[in-house]
Amino acid sequence: MFLYFKTNSGRKFRGAFTLVELLVVIAIIGILVALLLPAVQQARAAARRMQCSNKERQLALAVLNFESANSRGPSSDSYLDSTGGSWILQVLPFLEEAAIADQVSAVELGRFGAQQGVNQPALREIAATPLSILACPDDPGGSLSRNGISLADGIISRHWQWRRSVTDVAVTNYKGCIGSFPISNSSQFDSDPIFGEADWRFSNKSNGVLGFKGRDSKIFKTIRDGRSKTYMIGEDVPLHNYHSIWIFANGDYCSTNPPLNFLPPEPMPNRWQDVMGFRSLHTSGANFAFCDGSVHFVSDGIDSYVYRAMSSRNGGEIVTDN
Repeated sequence: MFLYFKTNSGRKFRGAFTLVELLVVIAIIGILVALLLPAVQQARAAARRMQCSNKERQLALAVLNFESANSRGPSSDSYLDSTGGSWILQVLPFLEEAAIADQVSAVELGRFGAQQGVNQPALREIAATPLSILACPDDPGGSLSRNGISLADGIISRHWQWRRSVTDVAVTNYKGCIGSFPISNSSQFDSDPIFGEADWRFSNKSNGVLGFKGRDSKIFKTIRDGRSKTYMIGEDVPLHNYHSIWIFANGDYCSTNPPLNFLPPEPMPNRWQDVMGFRSLHTSGANFAFCDGSVHFVSDGIDSYVYRAMSSRNGGEIVTDN
């Protein structure tokens, strides 16, 4: 490659880059790009995690605003004896989604069943409506497809729990914290020497603030461990937990009994006894909203006792800022 330069006297002289010099320049540029790329990726990951944190904060504030307006917290209606509606459904007016809430309230839900509750035909369009506030930016979906079940743009097809009735349903990455007890006595995590109780469904002693089984509507008034030290909402990955329908009571909660970011070996998303715990696609942990409206990133290396203690509202555990 030759370059020609002209001096003030008008004389020209020739300069040149050798092939070796050109390769060296290209190599240097490549090294600089390689050094810069991880930093760019980390910055993007941090931005997505911050977006996720902001969404959780909005949800937590919606719950607190609901509590302020109604003198009680939102409840999650059991599909066994009520409408099947989630706590998310109840706080929609505080998320600028009052139109959806009005459509649901205009329908006589009745007891949940094959054509009743949130499963009735009049609500199927709403059940298949994804809400951006419920989608973690780090979870685009589509990372897993098994038995015809796949997820894209917040909608899951042939969801395990509603596979016999509704074809497509919208899911949530954010779940209420039901507490620290195992979801089922057949869970591999049912032996808890600290918190006891093999199955909160039968003991009726779930110690969290949001989730399935109705919950005491004044549950927030029973928080004794400090609102800033009690989980309200955490993250989940719908393709790793086939109980994640946002409108449905049995898809709006998780327990801290399984370790944070736990996945069965395969994974087995329909193994509800083990997978109804918190997880995310962020690196090394997940965001949690607390009962004071704050949001913090919790490392998946957290001590199991501390992790569970932070999910109980009145266990009397002492958890320091460390």
